[in-house]
Formats: sequence, C-alpha cells, structure tokens
Amino acid sequence: MLETIINLILAGVLLQSPASALPPNLIASANNLLPIAEERIVPRRIFSTLSQGVNVAAKSYAVIEPGSNQVLCESNADAPRPIASITKLMTALVFLDTDPDWEKEVAIEARDQRAGGITYLIPGEKLKLRDVFFAALIASSNEGAAALARLSGLPEAEFIVKMNEKAKGLGMATTQFADPTGLNNNNKSTAADILKLAQAAFAQKEIKDAISREEYELDIINKKIKRKIKTTDRVLGDDFGVGPVSYFIKGGKTGYLESAGYCFVSEVLDSTGRKILVAVLGSPTINDRFQDTKALAYWAFNNFKW
Repeated sequence: MLETIINLILAGVLLQSPASALPPNLIASANNLLPIAEERIVPRRIFSTLSQGVNVAAKSYAVIEPGSNQVLCESNADAPRPIASITKLMTALVFLDTDPDWEKEVAIEARDQRAGGITYLIPGEKLKLRDVFFAALIASSNEGAAALARLSGLPEAEFIVKMNEKAKGLGMATTQFADPTGLNNNNKSTAADILKLAQAAFAQKEIKDAISREEYELDIINKKIKRKIKTTDRVLGDDFGVGPVSYFIKGGKTGYLESAGYCFVSEVLDSTGRKILVAVLGSPTINDRFQDTKALAYWAFNNFKW
C-alpha cells in the first residue's frame, strides 16, 4: 500500500516537472508508471528493389495504408492538378457540417443547373435532401452538388471559403477549391492531398454509404416517379487478383475534365482485411484510371506486409 502511494506521488511530481530537470533514475521510474501508447502496425517492404514493376498511365498517383499513413508508392504526388468531380467529396464534407435534416423535402432550382455531365435533377422537382446528397456522390450530379451548396444556407462564395478552410484544416497544403461541383479548372489538388481528403470523407458514414452503392432510386415526390441513378465508379465491388487472396474496390469517387484527365480516389481491401487508399490523377482514358488503380493496389498488397 505504501509503495502504491509513493508511486502516485512520484508520478504527480514527474508529470509537472521538466524532463531535463529530473534525475535519470526518476525518469525511468516515471516511464514505468505511464501508460504505453498502442503501437500502430506499419507496413514493411517485402522486397528490397525500388522498382514498382507496374505500368501506370496516370500523370500522378499515391497509395497509402491509412492506419499508419505510410506511403506505399507514389509518383508526382505533390504536383498540383485539376481534380474535377473529386471536388464533390469536399462539398459533401462541408455540407455535413450543417447538420442536415435528411428527410426534409427540397426543390431543385434553375440556379442549380450546370453545363456538363448528365442532368439527373431538373428545376422544379422536389425530393428529399438525402436524395440530392446521393445524386451528387453516386452519379456525380453537378446539379446535386450545386444544390447542396445552396441548401447549406450559405452564399456559394462563402461555401467555397468553407471548403478551402476545411482543406487547410486537413493539412491539404497545396489544394484550392473554386466551385462546389468540380467543373472549374481551378479546383486543384495533388494525389497526396486527395488521400487526406479521402480519409476524412470516407470516415463519414453518410459519404461511405453513398460511395458504396452501385445504384440508387431517386424519389421525385411532386412527379410521383422514381429515377434510377448508377455510380460512376465502374469497378465498385470488382473482385480482382491472382491466387488465394483477392482484392476489391470498396468505394470511390471519380472525376473528369479535359484539363484534369480521368481521376479516381478509392478505398481498396483485400480478403484478409487489409485496406489501402489509392489516388490516381490524369489517367488518359476512363478505363485507364480503373486499371491504374487495380495495378497499384495489387502491387502494394503484394510488396508490403502488415
């Protein structure tokens, strides 16, 4: 009992004293009393060669293991590029900060219309707020993203300020946003920054729910019709790999502009439960962005152990 009391007193003194002022024997005693932080499992390279042995068409890419934030492979990962509709992940994050009422009925307005892409939401249509959110993320609806910014209650310029503030808060130092849809060429980021955005966005259950759906039915309330939308993620749920271990795309967000090329950020799992995040920017074709992702994922899972 006496020893316990002495230890508690000693711990209190040590925690209030500068480490440099303490004798070595007391520092050692304090270390024995303090809880040890849980050690994160860090992937380690299996092979010593630096060659990745895969052909990647993307202008830039990065792959990380999110538990440790360790970079598994990258190329031009800090080079800023237009990111197109990957922007919508930030739009969704900022919109979630408004604590939305998902069952609220809202109307699409003429000012939500944007040139480019397929129009899924038409001015005058009424639907639940959740459906607008899902349209923006599943089908990459530009009208949906514009409507979310408007329905946040903020002027669009202020909403964009919030997007850039959140980017800064996430440590996305070389990222800037100029509109909520991704149609503006000045929405620019890097593969490394996009993975920071993905970690924050994929951690939100509403976003995770949306990007994990292959299709969804919008309920157009005032027209009493259903409108089916499909994901722009053509490899969602794809099972790929050779041998006893398989790999699959758990969810992701696409983007395309002529200036950006074909972009994709995704969460990839293997059948043992390991998870990585992959960002590819500037792939030359729609299929290249998905093949680049699969090639990088396969290489990372087979060249690291954790």
